[in-house]
Amino acid sequence: MKIKLNEKGEGADLPVISIAVVTFACYVAYLFGMPHYKYDSLKSEVKQIARLGGTQQKTLEMVYDKVQELDLPIEKGKIEVKVENKRVSVKTAWSVKVDVLGFYQKDLDFKIDETQ
Repeated sequence: MKIKLNEKGEGADLPVISIAVVTFACYVAYLFGMPHYKYDSLKSEVKQIARLGGTQQKTLEMVYDKVQELDLPIEKGKIEVKVENKRVSVKTAWSVKVDVLGFYQKDLDFKIDETQ
């Protein structure tokens, strides 16, 4: 597609608008993608920690360290760890509010329930 400029240099708005739209789309993808990335990272780490089969306190500490590393809004008391018959169960849930420049807000709810 050729853009024809007139003598005054007008008509170059399309590339600027296109760049703005692509930049905004990338920004929105980042806003919604990061909470999902952190969820997947924590879920994978919880799976590995549960496979280790440590004590309840040690498992809780390891999961909470990962939560802090990922900067997730989960308090230590909201992480439930049970160790029964060499089976480790880890449960937690949290919510993240995504705000797109003040005109669109969405609450994303995440839940992990892992037993190994």
